[in-house]
Amino acid sequence: MNVFKGKEYFDQREKNQFVKMIKEEDWDALKAQKSVIEERIVESDAISKQFYYDVLGLICFSERDYQGANSAYEKAVECTMAGIDRASLNQYLLAPIEYYYLVMRCYSKAKADVSKLEENTDCLLAILDKIERSDIVETKKCGIYSFALEQYYELVKDSEYFNILLLNNRVDRALEMLIKSNRSFNLMDLLKIKAFIFDGMAGADKEKEAYDNRIKALEEIYKIAEVKNNTECGVYFLYDEVSIDISDMIRKRRSLLGLTQSQLADGICSVKTLRRIEQGIVNSQYAVIEPLMQRLNLPGETQYDNYITDDWEVLRTAHELRMALRDRKYIQANYLLSYLEQYAEKNPQNEQMLKMDKAYLNYTMGNISQEVYLEQLDEALSITVQLNENTNIGEGYFTGMEVQCLFI
Repeated sequence: MNVFKGKEYFDQREKNQFVKMIKEEDWDALKAQKSVIEERIVESDAISKQFYYDVLGLICFSERDYQGANSAYEKAVECTMAGIDRASLNQYLLAPIEYYYLVMRCYSKAKADVSKLEENTDCLLAILDKIERSDIVETKKCGIYSFALEQYYELVKDSEYFNILLLNNRVDRALEMLIKSNRSFNLMDLLKIKAFIFDGMAGADKEKEAYDNRIKALEEIYKIAEVKNNTECGVYFLYDEVSIDISDMIRKRRSLLGLTQSQLADGICSVKTLRRIEQGIVNSQYAVIEPLMQRLNLPGETQYDNYITDDWEVLRTAHELRMALRDRKYIQANYLLSYLEQYAEKNPQNEQMLKMDKAYLNYTMGNISQEVYLEQLDEALSITVQLNENTNIGEGYFTGMEVQCLFI
């Protein structure tokens, strides 16, 4: 039984369709559904209202209707953060999605009224500071921080408020968060900002060229894997450096799992083709890369809340679980976790995340000792990668979830 069903529940397939249209930037199809979206706003609870206001805001942006977009995001903010402004910002305990709506409100307000550019860029800087100080889990923090910084850059890059040193420090901080969190949220955009910064610096030609080369390499990876540049997949981070070489990633991940080239290639491609992919000699098609990544237990889909699914209800439940764990609402967390066990798609990454969440819940409730908790994290890790005492961790590629298992 769906835990959210009731008078305010709507068919999640409909929401999934809206999300799909947004991902595909099918604005004409979304505009055709505008009356439906407006009806849903009237009938929905606060969280769903925010979702539908967001859809309306994005439709308005597609039409360059910045006044309409600002109106939508003002209303989205009011759903759960009534009265919040820069002065009262620090009085609120905010979820990552709420930071998103605040950022979009500032951005749309500045686009709608140029005279309010300074006010809203200052507000974005205050939001960035609050995100950095917040207790949001690091993997979430880096995503919303990078997104907020990108909107700030878009507003100031051609204005009198552009401060090259301030922006450079913020981008470095965002990149540092990404590396620590083993994520690639908005990586392409951050690299482009760095290239823009060095383009404006005297004597920084080599640095500009280095970032241009990284961008070209990253674009090639995204082209191969058919992912957008703000998703987590396609690029994985290796502790102290950014990995943007898919051939190197496949080779090292194969070695980490103890697979021979013959074992990895079996039924997918020839050993010769795999050898050439790993050597970077050939750029193979996604039809070859995708099954290779799946065999290596590397997700080929976008991750939301660390669960891999297109089911909006599962995504929403995962978000609610994060909030319940954060607020120590253990009865609610246990209920939400049971729902995810039943309805989340069956794949190794989701199984791993469920095991991690269950272990964390039992540990924080005092049901298991720290020793047992760490053992259960090892079990979760083993779902996707088997390590032994001879494994050189520094030479391997790991997903964000695997890193959490390794270093918690």
